[in-house]
Amino acid sequence: MEHTIELIQGFTDEKGVNHKSVTFGKRITAQDLMDLDNDPQAQNPTQYVDLIKRKMITAFGSLKMPVTLNALLSLDSIDRDDLTKASDKFLALSRGNRTSEFRNDHEVKLFFGFEIDGTFYDTVKFGNRITGKTEVEADALGNGIARSCFLIGRQISRISTGDGAASIDGVVDLQKFNSLDGEDMNLLRIGAEMWRISFRFRGKDVSGNGNGDGGISAGKGVRLDGKSNSKSADGTA
Repeated sequence: MEHTIELIQGFTDEKGVNHKSVTFGKRITAQDLMDLDNDPQAQNPTQYVDLIKRKMITAFGSLKMPVTLNALLSLDSIDRDDLTKASDKFLALSRGNRTSEFRNDHEVKLFFGFEIDGTFYDTVKFGNRITGKTEVEADALGNGIARSCFLIGRQISRISTGDGAASIDGVVDLQKFNSLDGEDMNLLRIGAEMWRISFRFRGKDVSGNGNGDGGISAGKGVRLDGKSNSKSADGTA
C-alpha cells in the first residue's frame, strides 16, 4: 500500500529540476527508531521528524532515494504540512482493516504484532514487574528507544496470535523488537506503562480501542516520532 501526493511548490535541485510528487511506501520499524537514536542529525527535534518521514518516503520526483534531509528541510512550510498529513494518511491506509486495543491494564492487541518464524503474535500480555535492577540493565542501552523496548520486553509474560492458536510464554528479548512496527512499539510503550502503574488505578476503566470507542484510544495516542500523547510517568516505558 502506497500513498502519493503532489506538493504545491516542491523541491528544486541543483540542476534546476523541480520535484513535486512524493510517495510514502514504507512503514517505520522499531529498529528504524533505534537507528535514529544514534544519528547526530536526529538530536534536533525538527530534523528528527523529517528523518522519520525520510525513512517512509520511497519516491520523491526523480530524486535518488533515500531523499536527502536537506531536500525535506528546504521545502516550504505548506508543503511540509502536506507531507505530515500524507504520512499520517499512509499509516492509516497501510494498516488496512487491522485494529488495536488496550484490554484492561495488562493486555494489548497490536496492529501487526511480533513476527517470529513466520507467525505474527499480535496479542501481548504484561505480567512481570520491573525493578531498579532491571533498569540498571537497561541503562547499558542508553536512554532511547532500545532502552524502552528492553524494559517493555521484560514486562511481557506472554505473546499470542489473535485466534489464540499459538503463544509464547516469557519475556520478549530486545532483538525481537527489531522488525516490530513503529506504531505497535508505541502501543506497547503505553500498555507497559499502564501495567507498571496498574496498582494505582485498580477498578477504573482503562480499556479502549483503535476505533475511538471509549477508554484510551490507541489510534489517537500513538505517534511515530517516538512519543505518545500519554506521557510515561518515568519517561521510559
